[in-house]
Amino acid sequence: MNVWHGRAKAIAETRDSRPASSSFPESGVFTAFRGRSFARSKPIFWEWRGTHAGANWPVYGIRDGALGLVCDEDAQRIELYDLAADRNQTNDLATARPAEARALVGKIREWKSTLPDKPAADCVMLAQ
Repeated sequence: MNVWHGRAKAIAETRDSRPASSSFPESGVFTAFRGRSFARSKPIFWEWRGTHAGANWPVYGIRDGALGLVCDEDAQRIELYDLAADRNQTNDLATARPAEARALVGKIREWKSTLPDKPAADCVMLAQ
Protein backbone atom coordinates (compact mmCIF):
# COMPACT_ATOMS: atom_id res chain seq x y z
CA MET A 1 0.00 0.00 0.00
CA ASN A 2 1.47 3.37 -0.96
CA VAL A 3 1.64 6.20 1.57
CA TRP A 4 -1.19 8.27 0.03
CA HIS A 5 -3.56 5.29 -0.13
CA GLY A 6 -2.79 4.49 3.50
CA ARG A 7 -3.55 8.07 4.57
CA ALA A 8 -6.72 8.19 2.51
CA LYS A 9 -7.86 4.90 4.02
CA ALA A 10 -7.16 6.22 7.53
CA ILE A 11 -9.15 9.38 6.80
CA ALA A 12 -12.05 7.34 5.44
CA GLU A 13 -12.03 5.06 8.46
CA THR A 14 -12.11 8.01 10.88
CA ARG A 15 -15.14 9.33 8.99
CA ASP A 16 -17.19 6.47 10.46
CA SER A 17 -16.54 7.78 13.96
CA ARG A 18 -17.52 11.38 13.23
CA PRO A 19 -19.85 13.17 15.64
CA ALA A 20 -23.54 13.14 14.74
CA SER A 21 -23.42 16.94 14.40
CA SER A 22 -20.66 16.90 11.75
CA SER A 23 -21.48 18.23 8.31
CA PHE A 24 -19.47 15.71 6.25
CA PRO A 25 -21.55 14.54 3.30
CA GLU A 26 -22.59 10.91 3.12
CA SER A 27 -21.25 10.70 -0.42
CA GLY A 28 -18.28 12.36 -2.04
CA VAL A 29 -14.59 12.29 -1.32
CA PHE A 30 -14.97 10.12 1.77
CA THR A 31 -16.90 7.58 -0.28
CA ALA A 32 -14.05 7.53 -2.81
CA PHE A 33 -11.48 7.14 -0.02
CA ARG A 34 -13.38 4.09 1.09
CA GLY A 35 -13.04 2.59 -2.40
CA ARG A 36 -16.61 3.13 -3.56
CA SER A 37 -17.65 5.16 -6.56
CA PHE A 38 -19.89 8.21 -6.38
CA ALA A 39 -21.43 10.70 -8.77
CA ARG A 40 -21.17 14.45 -8.28
CA SER A 41 -24.35 16.43 -8.78
CA LYS A 42 -22.59 19.77 -9.26
CA PRO A 43 -19.62 20.87 -11.38
CA ILE A 44 -16.21 21.64 -9.88
CA PHE A 45 -14.71 25.06 -10.72
CA TRP A 46 -11.27 26.52 -10.23
CA GLU A 47 -9.32 29.67 -10.91
CA TRP A 48 -5.54 29.87 -11.29
CA ARG A 49 -3.78 32.94 -9.94
CA GLY A 50 -0.34 34.28 -10.76
CA THR A 51 1.43 34.23 -14.10
CA HIS A 52 -0.44 32.94 -17.13
CA ALA A 53 2.33 32.91 -19.69
CA GLY A 54 3.37 29.95 -21.80
CA ALA A 55 2.28 26.59 -20.40
CA ASN A 56 0.51 28.32 -17.47
CA TRP A 57 -2.11 29.95 -19.69
CA PRO A 58 -5.44 28.76 -18.27
CA VAL A 59 -7.18 31.06 -15.83
CA TYR A 60 -10.43 29.12 -15.29
CA GLY A 61 -11.44 25.49 -15.35
CA ILE A 62 -14.54 23.39 -14.89
CA ARG A 63 -15.26 19.69 -14.59
CA ASP A 64 -18.91 18.85 -15.21
CA GLY A 65 -19.68 15.17 -15.55
CA ALA A 66 -17.26 13.68 -18.07
CA LEU A 67 -16.38 17.05 -19.61
CA GLY A 68 -13.49 19.25 -18.57
CA LEU A 69 -12.83 22.71 -19.95
CA VAL A 70 -10.05 25.23 -19.40
CA CYS A 71 -10.00 28.78 -20.73
CA ASP A 72 -8.17 32.07 -20.53
CA GLU A 73 -9.64 35.12 -18.80
CA ASP A 74 -11.80 36.33 -21.71
CA ALA A 75 -12.55 32.81 -23.08
CA GLN A 76 -10.68 33.49 -26.32
CA ARG A 77 -8.65 30.34 -25.83
CA ILE A 78 -10.69 27.29 -24.82
CA GLU A 79 -9.91 23.60 -24.60
CA LEU A 80 -12.65 21.01 -24.02
CA TYR A 81 -12.03 17.36 -23.19
CA ASP A 82 -14.13 14.26 -22.63
CA LEU A 83 -12.25 13.09 -19.56
CA ALA A 84 -14.00 9.71 -19.46
CA ALA A 85 -12.67 8.87 -22.93
CA ASP A 86 -9.47 10.99 -22.89
CA ARG A 87 -8.11 11.35 -19.38
CA ASN A 88 -4.72 12.54 -20.71
CA GLN A 89 -6.45 15.46 -22.45
CA THR A 90 -4.93 14.87 -25.88
CA ASN A 91 -8.03 15.45 -28.04
CA ASP A 92 -9.35 19.03 -27.75
CA LEU A 93 -13.07 18.97 -28.61
CA ALA A 94 -13.78 22.72 -28.40
CA THR A 95 -14.09 23.12 -32.19
CA ALA A 96 -16.03 19.89 -32.69
CA ARG A 97 -18.48 20.55 -29.83
CA PRO A 98 -18.86 24.35 -29.66
CA ALA A 99 -22.30 24.33 -27.99
CA GLU A 100 -20.98 22.30 -25.05
CA ALA A 101 -17.90 24.52 -24.81
CA ARG A 102 -20.07 27.67 -24.75
CA ALA A 103 -22.34 26.15 -22.10
CA LEU A 104 -19.38 25.36 -19.84
CA VAL A 105 -17.89 28.84 -20.34
CA GLY A 106 -21.31 30.19 -19.34
CA LYS A 107 -21.23 28.11 -16.16
CA ILE A 108 -17.76 29.47 -15.37
CA ARG A 109 -18.98 33.04 -15.85
CA GLU A 110 -22.02 32.40 -13.66
CA TRP A 111 -19.82 30.86 -10.94
CA LYS A 112 -17.32 33.72 -11.20
CA SER A 113 -20.11 36.26 -10.67
CA THR A 114 -20.86 34.71 -7.27
CA LEU A 115 -17.32 35.25 -5.96
CA PRO A 116 -16.19 38.33 -4.02
CA ASP A 117 -13.87 40.77 -5.78
CA LYS A 118 -11.24 40.32 -3.07
CA PRO A 119 -10.73 38.13 0.00
CA ALA A 120 -12.39 39.08 3.26
CA ALA A 121 -10.30 41.24 5.58
CA ASP A 122 -10.02 38.40 8.12
CA CYS A 123 -8.78 35.87 5.55
CA VAL A 124 -5.77 34.01 6.95
CA MET A 125 -4.19 33.60 3.51
CA LEU A 126 -3.89 37.27 2.58
CA ALA A 127 -0.52 38.18 1.10
CA GLN A 128 1.83 39.73 3.63
